[in-house]
Amino acid sequence: MTTGKRGITLSGWTRVNADRIVGLDLARLLAILGMMTDHLLAGQGPNALQVAVTGFPSTLFAVLGGVSAVLATRRLTVSGHPMRATLSLMLRAIVIIAIGGLLGVFQSPIIIVLVYYGVALILTALLFRLPTAAILCIVVALAVGGPQLNVWVRATSNLLTVGELSYDDPAAFARSVLFTGTYPAVTWLAYMLSGVLIGRLLVDRPNRPRALVTLGSVGAALFAVGAAAQIASRGAVMNALEGMGLSREAAEAVATGQGFGAPIQGGWFAVLNAAPHTGSTGDIIKTMGAAMIVIAVFVALTSRMRDVPMILQPLQRAGGAPLTVYTLHVLATAAATMYITTRGTEDTLPPWAFGPGALALQFLGVLLLGTILTLVKRRGPLEALNSAIASLPGRSTKRGSRMDG
Repeated sequence: MTTGKRGITLSGWTRVNADRIVGLDLARLLAILGMMTDHLLAGQGPNALQVAVTGFPSTLFAVLGGVSAVLATRRLTVSGHPMRATLSLMLRAIVIIAIGGLLGVFQSPIIIVLVYYGVALILTALLFRLPTAAILCIVVALAVGGPQLNVWVRATSNLLTVGELSYDDPAAFARSVLFTGTYPAVTWLAYMLSGVLIGRLLVDRPNRPRALVTLGSVGAALFAVGAAAQIASRGAVMNALEGMGLSREAAEAVATGQGFGAPIQGGWFAVLNAAPHTGSTGDIIKTMGAAMIVIAVFVALTSRMRDVPMILQPLQRAGGAPLTVYTLHVLATAAATMYITTRGTEDTLPPWAFGPGALALQFLGVLLLGTILTLVKRRGPLEALNSAIASLPGRSTKRGSRMDG
């Protein structure tokens, strides 16, 4: 047994930090691995796996972003410095946006999510101090009205392309990041604010067991409503699309395929059709419910855990470094893309670049990173950088407290 400032280690078990919710780290890892699977399999693999990893992992990531916003600013908020908490969140968002912008320079088939995430986090920072009832009303309004607004903006903007960020001018950038991009902030803000509500439930440690039951029950109800809406409306959606001139096969592909950030069209389509990445009301409800279920289950399974077993330590550390893991994943995929492009081997993709082989290789890389972070007892490097910048408002608070005392 060894004892130190970082905790107690006994026979391969590490004492859990009292403020750390291990289940959230594991849920973050699940979200990152799900996105990696979606990117690297690119339509390969069993259909059930494709359904599971298309759309949902990124929305789970967004909901967890809202939970993290509450946990990361808890001390500043409790100590009576809400404005500094808001500034701290904004600094985190700016770092994430900067990293996302840099990753966008590399040639990669991955649509980088970080710029959208950062903008949604800035909006969350402006709203997260509102009362719970007000945030709940905003989430409902975004889930119901956001998809309709999204469709209207796209229809009235005379866009040449959709699903892409535009850097032509500030107005075009704002429009693309808020509405016309693949991960529009108008949709992701709903997920993040729902995460804020979840975070408020989880910080109340004495009532956490009851909160987890509530969270799981509400999540199951939302998922059931969203899934039922998708199943019940599919026939009507396909018939309407056939009436627009599409073949039966094309109509089915449109009704069930990825929407790249927007519903097929407004009206009842944007309410009932819950195809992945459409940001429709049904899609938001279904994936938000699924995220609640995952968070409730993971936190419940680890809530009584005083020590983290050796087998989970690398997974927890990797889950606690999502920005680092995501960045390395994008860079590795960009390197594989560059290799394929320069060698002219697009027709014969090497197994380590894309597909199941690449997925297994990158999963091992995540496990290796988690093992290294476990051995050195450190956070991910990008998480450490982000926290150092975000903690600047808190440091000014401490200096002010010393001067006042």
